[in-house]
Amino acid sequence: MGFFSKKEIGAPPEAATTSEERSHAYHYLNADAAPWLTKHISSILALLAFFLSFLLFFAILFLNISQEKKDIVIYILGVLSAIDTQIVSFYFGSSKESEVKNRMLSHTMMKKGND
Repeated sequence: MGFFSKKEIGAPPEAATTSEERSHAYHYLNADAAPWLTKHISSILALLAFFLSFLLFFAILFLNISQEKKDIVIYILGVLSAIDTQIVSFYFGSSKESEVKNRMLSHTMMKKGND
């Protein structure tokens, strides 16, 4: 699964499906006991990628960079621009709406379970 073992997120060791594992991970990340960094790491990385992109744009426009290094900087800027595009489409596209919908459904299910 990656970052969390099944034991850490409370999943049974023989979790039947990947979607079940994702569900357990989702509940762990949204639990009150989850660390602050764990909950916000994707947003922090997204902001870092944007910051690096703008820093490289600034460097190309206003700093005197040698031609050899300029090619490398432009290549890295291209990669960061592609990453920025994916970040924008996640946070402002259908993926974000899907995440919000999943959060609402999870909250509703937890509420019904407590009643």
